[in-house]
Amino acid sequence: MGLTVLSLRGAELTFPELNFTITTPDDWVRRDPPKNFDLLMLSPDQSRIVLISVAKSEGPPDRAYSEYRRGVRDGATGGGGSVLSEGFHEAGGIRFATVLLRSMEGVLATQWGAIADGKLYNLAFFSRDSDPATDPALQPIQRSFRFLKAPQPAPAFVPASSPPTETSPASQFSYQAGKIVGYAVFPVLLVVLIVRGRRNAARARPSAPPPLP
Repeated sequence: MGLTVLSLRGAELTFPELNFTITTPDDWVRRDPPKNFDLLMLSPDQSRIVLISVAKSEGPPDRAYSEYRRGVRDGATGGGGSVLSEGFHEAGGIRFATVLLRSMEGVLATQWGAIADGKLYNLAFFSRDSDPATDPALQPIQRSFRFLKAPQPAPAFVPASSPPTETSPASQFSYQAGKIVGYAVFPVLLVVLIVRGRRNAARARPSAPPPLP
């Protein structure tokens, strides 16, 4: 996406079109995000990743949070991962539904999803060797996320165990958006790890010996 970055002070990124700002350490690297995502940031050793998407949501999201989490679950398990836990997290004055996932390779990712001002905000945090929710390198980044203008939150969360109601177009959207996110996050991570492995292998490859006299 061709988004406008209003300011870049150190590692603070501000996106007026998407109404949020987030700060990463100075030595983190920003890369072109994959399709359906808006921001991709990597730690210097690429052991930790931040991936953000913001998509338009249509209609009143009556079951937005439960449908989003159901989509993330289905997408993650369909891609060979597993769901470890679910919960909530407060960020930027909005309550995010959260899902902790593990890939087949053991990499952990925590997904945050919330609907505000007619948009679905999804934040994904990866860690190769620890729980992203408690990772000391990721926690300051998670705490830095905030909205530029206070958004209007979605209606209250409807628990997944509640009796089913007629599925609205908005909940269908939330489910499909969550499924895309759940299915895509680990392939994105795999590509990053493959690229890193190739670079490391190239650095480790011995140079050609000097010609014999």
